Amino acid sequence: MNIIVKDFNLAYTLESGQCFNFKKERENKYFGIIKDKFVIIEQIGDVLQIESTPKIREEDIREYFNLDIDYTKILEIISRDSKLKKLTEKYRGLRVINQDEYECMFSYIISSFNSVTKIKMSIEILSKKLGAHILGDIYSFPRIEILKNASLDILKDAKLGYRDRFVINSAKKIIDENINIYDIKKLDYDTAKKKLKEFDGIGDKVSECIMLYSMNFHNAFPEDVWINRYLKGEFKNTREGKISIQNSFEGFAGWAQLFIYTGLRDKFLD
Repeated sequence: MNIIVKDFNLAYTLESGQCFNFKKERENKYFGIIKDKFVIIEQIGDVLQIESTPKIREEDIREYFNLDIDYTKILEIISRDSKLKKLTEKYRGLRVINQDEYECMFSYIISSFNSVTKIKMSIEILSKKLGAHILGDIYSFPRIEILKNASLDILKDAKLGYRDRFVINSAKKIIDENINIYDIKKLDYDTAKKKLKEFDGIGDKVSECIMLYSMNFHNAFPEDVWINRYLKGEFKNTREGKISIQNSFEGFAGWAQLFIYTGLRDKFLD
């Protein structure tokens, strides 16, 4: 399947730290899991070449990479800031990913105080131990019922550390209280964040990552060490800086955050 894209950069997007289930095969070519399907995606100019097992729908790819959002409008809004204009020009094509809510939630529970490399390793091991087989050594992310009943030995093998209890407790809460994770995005911003923070292992940062990267809360603004450093430099006060940004970009503060994070990571932004 080929998809013609505009203003999309696969490498910038998949290497921006939003998701943990893709690996780079070579320049502009990656493989990973979307909706329990193994996909190989290569970008050649303005075309995405996609192979998948089982076959994936084009609409699922478009949804995952937010290909139908008004990208030009978003860039116009956040480029009103001179530093962000510099970043949007440098990283044009970088997009916020729209992941599966359940998988994103548990991926970010695992991510707490963890490196991207270790997060990817943990998720890969968990999937191989508990997920459904797709092909070869590729497995889907474990279903919620499986996670709830996972043995501590398996979670230890996945090197979750103290996060193992977060995974089990959160899975147990979802099942025992009959919670539909997919309904949370229907709530207003504050209620959705409060609901997510009821889960073990989810605080402010993790809740806003889940909201931004899987629930279409485009104004969510996750803060890590680098983002806080930026806020202190620009606004002196991190809380006031965050509020200022969330009030300045017409509901797209999360996209601004992603450009800022990428610029800081690459040392393109002072």
